[in-house]
Amino acid sequence: METYQWEETSKSEEKKQLGGSTETVTTYEYKKVWSPRSINSAQFKQPNGHENPASLPYESRTWSAGTVTMGQYTLSNTHTKAISNFTPLDIPQVQMPQGISHSGQQLYYGVNSSNPSIGDQRIRFEVVLPQTFSAIGRLSGAELVEHVASNGHSIALIQAGFITADAMFETAKSKNAMLTWILRAVGTALLMLAFSMIFKPLSVVADVVPMIGNIVEMGTGFVSAILALIIALVTICVAWLFYRPLMATALLMIVAGLIYWFVRRAKAITAIHTAAPTVQAAPVPAAD
Repeated sequence: METYQWEETSKSEEKKQLGGSTETVTTYEYKKVWSPRSINSAQFKQPNGHENPASLPYESRTWSAGTVTMGQYTLSNTHTKAISNFTPLDIPQVQMPQGISHSGQQLYYGVNSSNPSIGDQRIRFEVVLPQTFSAIGRLSGAELVEHVASNGHSIALIQAGFITADAMFETAKSKNAMLTWILRAVGTALLMLAFSMIFKPLSVVADVVPMIGNIVEMGTGFVSAILALIIALVTICVAWLFYRPLMATALLMIVAGLIYWFVRRAKAITAIHTAAPTVQAAPVPAAD
């Protein structure tokens, strides 16, 4: 289900003024899009002329079979909800309610599908057809339910096709590994943001001269990135010391190298800024 609506996008730009003050300029743009969700135009910065319908004639819905079986066993709700291989459903050419017409493999609510108006809707149906599935769980009588492992985690896997248990576990492990790295990346980004906020007063003070403020801000951003990377790698290494000691050791060596390089770099910059110029006085000839 998609509805033709107005969508608001904003872009903010921070401009530094002479003396250290900043000015934030925000621009708003509006465009018509097909959206699967209802967009509340009352919250727009400029709602006049960009009104979306307060309610939709038709809304997305999902119908699930009361009982889903795999051979002689009934699947649990957890397994059933994990099924996601939907395919488009062919819509028969039958009489439709007023205002709805056929448009290819979907239905159209509106006057002209080639020239949509705000509030028009595109309706399509998807279905999971009977097919071969492979599932992992625990048999409870005639029902396949979640298996609770000794660590308290529940296991309920299901995939379309004839898949071996080893292949299904490998797929689940790959998904978990990807999710773990995504969370690690998010944590590193948050660390970088935290360090940037800590060093922000330095760039604010330097903003008395905008050009110098920009240079200081770039420097503090670089330092924040290095510190966040070091802390993130150390955290990962500590978690890996028991399960992956070789990889953890290699990462710790990389972290040690980063710390050494960072300290050397900081000392070199400090020495440049604190070194005093040497002035050699030339001998003055004696007067005759």
